[in-house]
Amino acid sequence: MRYILVILALLPCLHSSAQDTALAGRLHRMYTTDQQARAALNNMRTNNNGDSPEVKALIANITAIDKENNAVLKGILKQYGFPGYKVAGIEGSDNFWLLAQHQDEDTAFQNEVLALMKKAVDAKDATPSKYAMLVDRVLVNTGKKQLYGTQFILNREQNIFQPHPVEDSLSVNVRRAAMGLPTLEENLQQMNEVYKNYLEQKK
Repeated sequence: MRYILVILALLPCLHSSAQDTALAGRLHRMYTTDQQARAALNNMRTNNNGDSPEVKALIANITAIDKENNAVLKGILKQYGFPGYKVAGIEGSDNFWLLAQHQDEDTAFQNEVLALMKKAVDAKDATPSKYAMLVDRVLVNTGKKQLYGTQFILNREQNIFQPHPVEDSLSVNVRRAAMGLPTLEENLQQMNEVYKNYLEQKK
């Protein structure tokens, strides 16, 4: 399942605090809707409902949410550039990133977010680890090897999650550390622990 510009980047100082608060609030509401829909799907799958009509309905709902978010996110990107900490606060900025991360059906948009987010990261106005995850997401979405090992796939034979292929895998933890990420081994352990119940019912 895929979870499914001319860029007019205005300086944060051109927006009033009221505008910034409104943007952060809007992103929070979008984030909440996104996460509730995905949590419902994860819960349904964990309870061994497979490809039931209920699961298909939840997937359709997620797809519709992502599609609706697409236009809103593009509007935000056009107005603000990447909404960093100064514009939307840490939570708001990270919420925008997560919503963009789920725009897998529009990798062109994800690439535009990456270009602007890189500038924000360099200015210490956005979260490096989030940037690394979006880099990997776009690489995987376009059939390339990821750089940081943040994107996973289910190995059905071994019934564990493992990373999508990684470029220069021997140096992956060096790259991860530079972006504020734990080691790949720690991330793998966490991933398989979080989805332990899901993996158990797949046996």
